[in-house]
Amino acid sequence: NAQKSDQERVVNRLKSQIHELNEAKQDEINAAMSVVNQGASNYSSSGAKYTGGQFVWPVRGTITSYYGYRSDPFNGRSSYHDGLDIAAPGGTPIHAAASGTVTFAGTMNGYGNVVIIFHGNGLSSFYAHIRNGGIKVSKGQSVSQGQYIAQVGSTGRSTGNHLHFSVIKNGSKVDPMSYLR
Repeated sequence: NAQKSDQERVVNRLKSQIHELNEAKQDEINAAMSVVNQGASNYSSSGAKYTGGQFVWPVRGTITSYYGYRSDPFNGRSSYHDGLDIAAPGGTPIHAAASGTVTFAGTMNGYGNVVIIFHGNGLSSFYAHIRNGGIKVSKGQSVSQGQYIAQVGSTGRSTGNHLHFSVIKNGSKVDPMSYLR
């Protein structure tokens, strides 16, 4: 039956596209982690030492997605979400969750515009989907907890204005809620 054959071709093409999207997402995560690890090694001897305590919330807004497995907003399939999504109007100020050194300030594939701050002792914070022109710090800059570093946007693979906030401990993304007060 020609109709059944056409349907099978469409289904197979969709499966292939979903597989390609999942591979692309993993490539983006791997690229991001490479930047984080490189930044941490470059700045680990700079004197920045995270000594514990709690992070401040980087932005005022509404949590729309938590760390862990969720239904992917683009394809509806279960996928790992490596951070916390906090919805807020475009241009809302983003603040450094803790003091440290900016190890990356630029564009990163699916994450759009990104700032990464190394806090010492293998700990970094990751801020993504920053609006175009909204990065207010530069690589190598020292920042204080609560300092204005960027503006909420919807760059990269995003469904609307929000901050994607991640915490990286010794090269692995961990649940940001464990660090936020």
